[in-house]
Order: sequence, then C-alpha cells, then structure tokens
Amino acid sequence: MQHRRLLFTLVFFISLLTIGSSAGQTLLRVATPGALTGALPIYLGAKKGVFSKYGLIVEVIATRNEQMNMQALMSESVQFLTSSSTGLFYPGKQGLDAVGIASWNNASPYSPGSRLKIKDLKELKGKKIASSGAGGRA
Repeated sequence: MQHRRLLFTLVFFISLLTIGSSAGQTLLRVATPGALTGALPIYLGAKKGVFSKYGLIVEVIATRNEQMNMQALMSESVQFLTSSSTGLFYPGKQGLDAVGIASWNNASPYSPGSRLKIKDLKELKGKKIASSGAGGRA
C-alpha cells in the first residue's frame, strides 16, 4: 500500500510539470543510486507502463551513489531522483538549492557504533567520529 501511495505521489508531481505540454509523451529521466529497494516503484512503474498512461516516458538511470545522483540533478541530466535525505547535503554544501518532496522512510537508516559505552549524545563531545564520507553508507 505504501508503494502505491509513493507511486501515486510521484506520478502526481510529475504530472504537474507536464500540464500544458504538447500532445504526445514527455520524457523524464529519474536517477537512483544503485539498485535500492525503495526505487522499485519507479523501476516497476516504468517497466509496466504505469507512467505512459499519464503521457510520460520515464527513463530510470542507475548511478553509483547519492553524490552522483545530485550531480546529475544539478547538471540537469535528470529531472528527478530517488535518494535518502543525506543526498541533499551535496547541493547545500555547494551553495545550491534542492528540495526534498517526499520520503518513504521515517527514520534514519544509520546507527552509530562504538566500543565505548555511550548512553547519551552529550558523551560524544570531544570524541572523534568517522564515516566513509558525507552521505556515505558506512
């Protein structure tokens, strides 16, 4: 049910962009970072012709990571993307504007790990924290 709601939401927003366009179908490129299960509604909708019912040809482009997703959006190579909220970090870091329309996750997919027993965030003050990179998966 949640995937149908997401698919409807995406079709609705895409449809808003195509109001007043010429007759025929409109090509939209949507980037997704790799083979995420969260992007399945986009892949399936494009493959099964759901978007074509609304006059849209959706081309799904798999990128290597969220940073590449954002670069594709900023260079106008794609019009939409699927990404986690951490992906919005990249355009903000470069002084650009990006807007997150919707999210199907209501919690962070990340959790900190430590060899120290930390019971409160205040205990992190002065500690070093590592990541694979901004928006990194590990």
